Amino acid sequence: MTGNALKRARSFLGFTQDAMAHACGLSLATYQRREALAEEWIPKAEATHVRVLTEDHATYLLDAVEAAEETR
Repeated sequence: MTGNALKRARSFLGFTQDAMAHACGLSLATYQRREALAEEWIPKAEATHVRVLTEDHATYLLDAVEAAEETR
């Protein structure tokens, strides 16, 4: 995952940089440096945290859509 992908994931989740840093177990300064990497790869452990967060959020959104469709 690149710094730009990290930024897109944060946007998808609707997190602030501070909230995303906390969710990844990073300081705000470290998180901001990761986003600033742009097209460079971030460490795998941090990318794994982000992948889990986005997969969980996507699943939540899909479940919410299914529930809304069932009530129609």
